[in-house]
Amino acid sequence: MPTQLLDGFSRQYRKKLVAVSLAVLLCLNFLFSHLLHLQVHTQGEEAAAEITQLSTEAFAAGASEIATRYGFSLLPVANAEEHQFAANDQTVTLYHESIWISHGFILIFFNLLSIGLVLFVHRWWFLYGKAAYSSNEQKPVALPAPPSERQYALFALVHWQCSTPKEVDLQLHFQLALVKGAGEFGTVAVKYLASGALAVTVKQVGATKGMDLTKQIHEIVYRVLLEFRGDLSRSKVKLGACFYQESKQQTQVYQSAKSALSIAQNQVWQHTHLVHLTELLAKRLNEDGEALLSYLKVGQFSLFFQPLFDFLAEDVIVSEALLRITHKEMGRISAKQVMQHLYTPEQFQFLDRAIVKQVLSVYEQERNFGKVSINLHISSWVDNQFIDWLEGQLIASHSGAAIGFELSIEEVYQHGERLLTAFDRLNRLGCDIYLDNVTQALTLGRSPLVELVKAIKLSYELVHGIEKSAYRKRTVKQIVAQARSLGIPVYAVGIETVAELSCIKGLGVKGAQGHYFSAPLQQLADIH
Repeated sequence: MPTQLLDGFSRQYRKKLVAVSLAVLLCLNFLFSHLLHLQVHTQGEEAAAEITQLSTEAFAAGASEIATRYGFSLLPVANAEEHQFAANDQTVTLYHESIWISHGFILIFFNLLSIGLVLFVHRWWFLYGKAAYSSNEQKPVALPAPPSERQYALFALVHWQCSTPKEVDLQLHFQLALVKGAGEFGTVAVKYLASGALAVTVKQVGATKGMDLTKQIHEIVYRVLLEFRGDLSRSKVKLGACFYQESKQQTQVYQSAKSALSIAQNQVWQHTHLVHLTELLAKRLNEDGEALLSYLKVGQFSLFFQPLFDFLAEDVIVSEALLRITHKEMGRISAKQVMQHLYTPEQFQFLDRAIVKQVLSVYEQERNFGKVSINLHISSWVDNQFIDWLEGQLIASHSGAAIGFELSIEEVYQHGERLLTAFDRLNRLGCDIYLDNVTQALTLGRSPLVELVKAIKLSYELVHGIEKSAYRKRTVKQIVAQARSLGIPVYAVGIETVAELSCIKGLGVKGAQGHYFSAPLQQLADIH
């Protein structure tokens, strides 16, 4: 402000001072009103973001409660203004009282305070006369800033299918890359788990940034792994994430991320899956393994069968049994999803017993059904009492020659010697043993275990899109050559296109299963 305006407040400048003061006051009123509108808009965006995350069941009661908490209503009221907010690809209409009504007392108080300040300054100068003018500008009065966006956190589990150098500190390596690449979203913490997965936690994330952050983490991890393996495809890196408020229980967060990772691993094109930990989902996750197994006890499950076709015989040689539990809220869920909630050997074995009993029941009803293969958990394979029970069931049903068992090659590598007795006992009953999920050349040599193996099944990850990968072609060719020397046929899993089928035939694979041939077939007599 010019010095002469403050020079003793002489009469000739007093009118100018009043005009300038009024102009400043109007500007401050406009700015303050703008900040109040911005505050209402920010709160509306937060409310809309929470409302769009509600499930259909929780919307009726939850939407009104959320709107009220942020000072809005879902229905128009007197003196209310209509606001529309976009969140999560949805538009939410909310109503809020006019700023001049809801915050009128603040504006009145602000104007009275400003006028009082001007009168105080005028009186001070009038009493003490002209003061020395200071070149330092007066600091403006700090106005209240609009409230910041509500903060969330994201927990992600990342799993990849490629080897990494043993001399590299993976946790530190990924920590540096993720802090640099995803630090703009929030505070990043990284931990490399003993299971081979990478756990990433990002806190103080905006409510609308969950999906963008999920994709960013996947891309960063893929780029880091690409340095170790130049031919790595994005489909080899899978990510499951949980987006949540920090007040949620960590066990629920971990279970959600683990389930999301399982979903991503079962998808062909979807490499990431994000779960929003809403109140309804948190309630569902409170169901432990015993609660899920209770569906088996009351017969709320069914079996599907995925046929395996032999190219030479042009017929189904075996069908893989797939369990589906009928959940009251989530519909049909697979055995793999159920296993995410099981922790003890007793729980895993209860699940395996249910599958075995149901397969034998189907076979009893339809003796011409053909051979069936069953996947058993490793805790069942290494338990002698379970093998005794299984042997008794097969002998009593006279179905040993019609039943086969599948086991992941990784489990065979880890528990080879302990599995030999179980393999031998089942083989004597006529049961077939299949090595499943084979992704690279075998290292078993001519061990006694291999002599009891009926066939080798290539993993979906190795087969899918094989016609585009010279490396995977070489790997399959090597596996087929090893298996031929041992007298064991090789089959492929997950064939979906003509190109994949033609490629594996040319590489010497004897048969395959997948949606190209048939989707899983439901048993004729479901149990409900």
